[in-house]
Amino acid sequence: MRERRAHELRQFWRRLTLRWRCAALFRRLHLPEPFTAAAFCAELARQRGRPILLRPRGPECFAPGVHAYLAPFPEVDIIFYNRATSPLHQEHSIVHEATHLLWGHATAEVLSPELAALTFKHLERTEAPQEVLCHRNHARSLVEREAELLTLRIMRRTVGRRCIPAVVPTGDTPETEAILRRLRAFYEGQG
Repeated sequence: MRERRAHELRQFWRRLTLRWRCAALFRRLHLPEPFTAAAFCAELARQRGRPILLRPRGPECFAPGVHAYLAPFPEVDIIFYNRATSPLHQEHSIVHEATHLLWGHATAEVLSPELAALTFKHLERTEAPQEVLCHRNHARSLVEREAELLTLRIMRRTVGRRCIPAVVPTGDTPETEAILRRLRAFYEGQG
């Protein structure tokens, strides 16, 4: 019993420390007005003195459950995102990958040769880069929690500033309408 309580207390302090670090990083950010993921990445690129390119790709370029990934090269960082998702989801995915740059997360995984060939064919290179941060499929890892927590702060602050039209049901089910209401409330800072 005592060990379990000690474990819970350690977990609580880890989460609290993560929130504090995220809040400190968030306070230092300059969020462009009007906010878009592209404008955010352009501002981040300007601050870092290093270009960030955004490249849409079809869903076949992504592992199941992955909607974007970051490919850092020596001269440029490229964020690939799934063009088959909604515009809001695309923005969330792009901002999430950009926050990995803000946190200073290092390259972690290598693309498969097949995926690299498909993904990097536009670069006119004879071979794909050796190390690419394609995705971190450990959603519970610290780097993913850091990136997602900062992304949620950014999106909550910025999406609510936009003029989001009311959802007009067009034959949607009550369950779909309820989900959309919860998402809207969350992103407008009411949830």
